[in-house]
Amino acid sequence: MVTAIPKSPAKSKSPARRVRTRNFRERNAPLVALLNRIMPAPTAAQAPAPGREGSQIAEDLGRQEIDYIFCEAFASPDEVEEILTAESIAETPAASLWKPGREMPAHLARMCEASLLKPAEERNLFRRMNFAKYRADLLRRELDPRAPDGELIELIEKLQLLALWDRNRIVRANLRLVVSIAKKFADVRNGFDELLSEGITSLLRAVEKFDFSRGFRFSTYATQAVRRTLCRLVQTNQRDRTRFMHAEPGLLEDTPEEDSSASLSEARWIELRRALGRLLAKLDPRERAIVRFRFGLERDQQVHTLQSLAGEMGVCKERVRQLEMRAITKLRTMAEAVRLAPPEEE
Repeated sequence: MVTAIPKSPAKSKSPARRVRTRNFRERNAPLVALLNRIMPAPTAAQAPAPGREGSQIAEDLGRQEIDYIFCEAFASPDEVEEILTAESIAETPAASLWKPGREMPAHLARMCEASLLKPAEERNLFRRMNFAKYRADLLRRELDPRAPDGELIELIEKLQLLALWDRNRIVRANLRLVVSIAKKFADVRNGFDELLSEGITSLLRAVEKFDFSRGFRFSTYATQAVRRTLCRLVQTNQRDRTRFMHAEPGLLEDTPEEDSSASLSEARWIELRRALGRLLAKLDPRERAIVRFRFGLERDQQVHTLQSLAGEMGVCKERVRQLEMRAITKLRTMAEAVRLAPPEEE
């Protein structure tokens, strides 16, 4: 996001700062001119964030760790223009000739609309993305939160925006690959939506780690990365199902009758609720919320269905069921460890 830095008319620049500003402008003038030429038009989401002081922006940028794949050409001033304006990088991606099958849902078809990248275009996009992050990382080290330079901050954020734009183009061009792999892993026990979500996350990580200088196509690298991720997910789901199957019989057993003439006293009930609360606190926040909502553990709280929880959490129904099983297994193990049972009547 390119942020406009508020200027303070009350303060005048010191001679030393004016010299630094002039040197910065001279040193980076070619880069600024090239970025202004090639940058995509900013969207509403990329509008400047109001109310942020320059010192706060400089401090935030200075704390950021920017990872990139280094290439020797990045350090050569003669290579900058060729990297940023490579002819094979089209400003607007070409329309894809690919047509979805009849069985493909409309939302998946839209995800796969982007055309595939040609080898030269793919390499140049990766090179430009990493160059932009490399230069942004160098420039952020020059930031001084005590005397923020608005032009320097604007240049850093333009470079970050360019890197993000190139990354998104690479991701869109390879979503069809993720959909294809996820469909091969999907079955009645492994939902397609969850597999697709994990696959896209793996694709994003692969874009950040891919070394374009080795000469391989990204699709080869991404295919292996996504397959490994989905294999681990399927194995984890299978392990969770197996553990729950062993735990389920014990959960469904009838509790022994203590006294048919009396139910739990109020004191017993409060103590059990407290003990259960301590066990729930050891679950992760998502598992804890699912258990509370599924079994209505809060006062006056209704029991939620798997489908309603899936909608609230933004995951598929099958994933909520898996998390519920995992949470119950953890609770049973912890309860056995502390031998949770109602206290004896006095």
